[in-house]
Amino acid sequence: MYLERRLMLKSIVRSILKNIKNTFIKIIIAGCVVHTSAIGDINMDSNIIIKQMQDHYIATPPNRHKWTNDLSHSNIIFSVEYMKLSKITGTFEDIYVELWSNQRNQPNSFDNSEFHCIINAESINTLNITRDTHLKSEEFLNCKKYPTIDIKGILKKGIKKNILDLTGELTLNGITKVIKYQVVYTGSNKNMNGDTIAGFIIKGRISRKDFNITWNKILDNNIPLISDSIQFEANIHLLEN
Repeated sequence: MYLERRLMLKSIVRSILKNIKNTFIKIIIAGCVVHTSAIGDINMDSNIIIKQMQDHYIATPPNRHKWTNDLSHSNIIFSVEYMKLSKITGTFEDIYVELWSNQRNQPNSFDNSEFHCIINAESINTLNITRDTHLKSEEFLNCKKYPTIDIKGILKKGIKKNILDLTGELTLNGITKVIKYQVVYTGSNKNMNGDTIAGFIIKGRISRKDFNITWNKILDNNIPLISDSIQFEANIHLLEN
């Protein structure tokens, strides 16, 4: 719920900043009044406004500690088989992750943690503009109608010390499915700023058909152009807030 509010408010702010033309407005965000004039005079970065909104609307649940991803060291990589000959790979460049743990700086503190990841579907990048445009269309991600991919669930202790089980839901193309993936906890450390960082790796696969993404072409010898199965790997660095 917290992340949905953040995403909605982020969209509203960007829309406002994009369409202001030679007007004097008052934007009331988190109890702050921001005065702006012509579009060329706007000095407040949208990310600052988003941060104000986030601080105002997203409160830490009782007895929980909040972690958020370090975007510069977090990524989601995916691949699909192409013509049964090779693989096409790509990334999502805009992701936001929140994790709510029960204990601070304690071993196994991520057991029974709440996990939520929002992926900006428009940020897909396969290093080919034509292909990326197709992937954003109604035949694949349908970004205009479903701008985000949403993953949320609970982390539980796994069979090994550094393994957690993520059980929850994945929403893609407007369809929600139950998921269960193993999560590798790679450890924690202090960064150069003295902040606590925790690392996680999630690997898995999904079926395009499960989410009604069925576009394909059949080649000679009944070979599909692209596979139904999509493999992915998420490398996530979380900052303790």
